[in-house]
Amino acid sequence: MTSAAVPLDHLTHVFGRLQRVLGTGAPAEDAAVAVVHRFRTTAEPAWLRGRPDALRLDVLTVSAILASRR
Repeated sequence: MTSAAVPLDHLTHVFGRLQRVLGTGAPAEDAAVAVVHRFRTTAEPAWLRGRPDALRLDVLTVSAILASRR
């Protein structure tokens, strides 16, 4: 695993949360991919970049859930 890799337990945590809110299937999978993409590319607000990975993933997950409900 490289240093840029996201720990699997974090990804499982994000995907589990998205499935609980959005249900199983494509919407949860698409949102999980979007969250991971934002996390890996640091396409997030500047204030969030210095925070621990778990917090960053939680904030990005909530953001994806809210975006799916618009």
